[in-house]
Amino acid sequence: MRTNRVISMLLCFAFCFSLLSIPASAVSHTGSSTASNAVISDRAGKSGSYYYDVDLGTELFVPSDATLEDMWIESREICGDSIQPYLQSCDSSLAEIDPELDKILESYLATDHRFAVTNPSGYERSTCLLGARFDDAGVTHVESGEKCSTGVHIGTGWLINNTYLVTAGHLVYDWEHSNNGNDGYAKHVAIYVGASNGNYVHYSLSVGYSVGGDYRDCTSESDYQSTGRFDDWAVIELKTPVPASKSISKLTPKQTDHYSEMLNKSYTTQGYPADRNTGKDWKKYTMYKQTNCTISGAHYPTPYILDVAVSSNTNFYGGQSGSPIYKDGYAQGIGVGKYLGDTCFILINRWLYEFLRDNCS
Repeated sequence: MRTNRVISMLLCFAFCFSLLSIPASAVSHTGSSTASNAVISDRAGKSGSYYYDVDLGTELFVPSDATLEDMWIESREICGDSIQPYLQSCDSSLAEIDPELDKILESYLATDHRFAVTNPSGYERSTCLLGARFDDAGVTHVESGEKCSTGVHIGTGWLINNTYLVTAGHLVYDWEHSNNGNDGYAKHVAIYVGASNGNYVHYSLSVGYSVGGDYRDCTSESDYQSTGRFDDWAVIELKTPVPASKSISKLTPKQTDHYSEMLNKSYTTQGYPADRNTGKDWKKYTMYKQTNCTISGAHYPTPYILDVAVSSNTNFYGGQSGSPIYKDGYAQGIGVGKYLGDTCFILINRWLYEFLRDNCS
């Protein structure tokens, strides 16, 4: 009886933890494919992207092969930003547990390789804490029927220059907020560059965001499973660019067309996990970093858009969506959540690399 109770509590803990690790718009999905690099590259970006102007509250569809002149944007270049929903902790019921379960949980948590960064330096200073305001507190989500406790989603981004940062698409657009007269886009995103413990290098609001077309076209979690998560990227334009006088080492996007290019290498990621910042005001979140991330494979429900690389040893939680995975100053992927226990990154393949290079300078 005692053993059964311990197992039941562990399963409850694991289930709660898995829910906290998956973006609100993401669902686990099985499947694999032997898709070739060519298939992925040829289809990448086929559905274009969308640009959202925060001040005007207007959306513009941008074809995948559009030039800046085609975009009807005189003073801005196409780009956007993202953040991940903050999910409440469900492990309060484990506050009073017996010593046997305590030991098992301690062993489980010992596999967490993230460590706190209290004084960011180098590439850590290019990491951005994001707070996206979607609605007022208490708004009911469209599909889940659940209430958003704060109306603000917390996530991570990373600067590619003084004006633009990269993040996950579900941090700036969420169909769950497309009710009550809202269009699903974040009304604004607060950006804290190099933030940790309430200190930061620079602060700015967003001007606008670009987001992957197939992600933007999602209207349900099933859409996200089949197509959306392969296009779950966004870029944010800062209203107030980082001053040139600020010494920040920027991460450089690196074209990576297939997860196999990342095997047998050790990578770094950093961001703002909610589970390691329990009880804190989100503006005072501590940055956490992991330096031993390895890519173990890929998830392919269908060979679609951007390659999705998976890591079985990268610790990931709500608030880390949009985090970079990088090596030697070159970022190759964007963190989008957990599926089947693995942490998933969409890769910066040829199409997305060229989009960033041509439109975010």
